[in-house]
Amino acid sequence: MRVSFVSAPLAALGAQPEPVGEALVVLAVPGEDPNAAVTLTDCSPFARTGFKGADTPAWLAAQGVDLPEAPNQARRQADGALVARLSAGEVLILDPPGAALGLSARLTQAWGWEAGLCFPVPRQDTHAWFRLAGPALPALMAKLCAVDLRPRAFADGAVAQTSVARHSAIVVRDGGAFHLLADSASAETLWGFLGEALGEFGGGVTGARGLVS
Repeated sequence: MRVSFVSAPLAALGAQPEPVGEALVVLAVPGEDPNAAVTLTDCSPFARTGFKGADTPAWLAAQGVDLPEAPNQARRQADGALVARLSAGEVLILDPPGAALGLSARLTQAWGWEAGLCFPVPRQDTHAWFRLAGPALPALMAKLCAVDLRPRAFADGAVAQTSVARHSAIVVRDGGAFHLLADSASAETLWGFLGEALGEFGGGVTGARGLVS
């Protein structure tokens, strides 16, 4: 089963993972406040993938994926998946949390060498996935990231490939929330920096129960 890259710090909070499909997910954290000024949720056990190569846009379009026209933009799909275009030929796909057989799995099953210059990028293993939300989110991100991520400069569906707390990261705005993906090898370190920042802004860690579809 898919597990979190930050299991240890979550366990230190008294959180216990529960099975959700093929993943072990922390659905609730003792003492959590979903209405805190800013919340941090681990989405790492949920499905995601990517594809890269010159033929990627054509192959994905043939599979029914609604691609953003330009890089650094994301688009919601009919099944709830979020497709982020990182460059002309590279795409990141985030399935809806808890989806039994989402877009990532369907595309992985459909892919073959006939796709041409379109190759899988296994983001499930290489990148942790955190979600940040709440009214204090712009202020928190201003402390951690040099890019202006306020709504007037970073609209819904915008994507930034930048540095967050000195960690290379992909940031995707999804309404009032940010999806943050970063190197899984340094996931616990980044989680620690985010946790420290949460304390300054009256935030806290929450489970993923409210996100599961």
